[in-house]
Amino acid sequence: PQRTLVGNPAPGVDPQASYNIMPVIRNFADPRATDPDTVSAIISNRELRTEHAQQLTAFTSAGGYQGVMIDYRDLPDDQRASFSAFIRELSDNLRSAELKLGVIVPSAQNIDGRWQTGAYDWRTLGAAVDYLEIDFDLAPTAFAAGDDRLVESMIRWAVGEVNRYKLVGGLSTLSQREVNGQFTPVSYDDALAPLGDVQWEVSASNQLTLSLDGFNAIPGIDTTVQTPFVEYLNENGVTASRMWLTTGEALRFRMDALSLFGLGGVAFPDLLN
Repeated sequence: PQRTLVGNPAPGVDPQASYNIMPVIRNFADPRATDPDTVSAIISNRELRTEHAQQLTAFTSAGGYQGVMIDYRDLPDDQRASFSAFIRELSDNLRSAELKLGVIVPSAQNIDGRWQTGAYDWRTLGAAVDYLEIDFDLAPTAFAAGDDRLVESMIRWAVGEVNRYKLVGGLSTLSQREVNGQFTPVSYDDALAPLGDVQWEVSASNQLTLSLDGFNAIPGIDTTVQTPFVEYLNENGVTASRMWLTTGEALRFRMDALSLFGLGGVAFPDLLN
C-alpha cells in the first residue's frame, strides 16, 4: 500500500512561534471519500505498522513539530485491536523523542443503552495519547442540555473512559443543511444562497420596495441550542430543507456546553473553510 505522506502545513504557520504545531495526518483529502482500506492494510501487518509509526515519528522530528494528530476515519470494527496497537507503538516512539500525539475519533453511538465506538477503543487510546479529540459532526440539536441528550450524555460517559484533561471537543464552524433528517455541512454563504438576490422597485410615490427572488423562506431560532435556522419552502408551501446557521452565538453555546465538564479544550477542524 501507498505510505507516502502528501500535503503542506496551513498558510501562515510559523515554526518559531510560541504555539505548538501538530500536523493532522488523514486518510482522505475530502471527508466524503476516505481510504480505510490502505490504513487497514498497514496497521493489520506488524511490519508495516512498525514502519508507519517510525515514518510518522521521523516526519514529526524532521519538521520541527511538537507532535502529530492522527485522523484515520471509517475504519471497520474488526481493526479495533490493530488500530490500538498502532497508536500505542506510535505513542512510544513519539514520547521517546519528547513529542506529543493526538487522535481524532468519531462520536460514540448509543446502541441499546450502551456506548459503542467501533474501531476506536477510547479507553485504550486515551491511555496512550496526549489528546483525544471527539469529532462532533452532529445535528445542532444534539447539544441541548440534559442528561438524556446526545452530547451531554456522551461526555458524561467519556470522562469515565478517558482523562477529561486529554479530551478535546471537535466543533464544526460550518452551517448544516437538513433534508429528511440528514445533515450536510455547508458554508454560511451557501446556506443563505437559496434566498436569491435582492430586487428593488420604486413606486410612483417614490416608495422603495425590496424583495428576494429566491425560495420562499421562514426564519426561526431553536432557543434550546441558541441556533437560528431558515426553512426553505417548495412551491406547495411545504418545507424542502432547513438550514441551521452556525453563528457566533450558536458556536459559543456549544463551547459552553462542553466547558461544564472541564475538558482539555476545543478544536475547530474546518475553521479555514
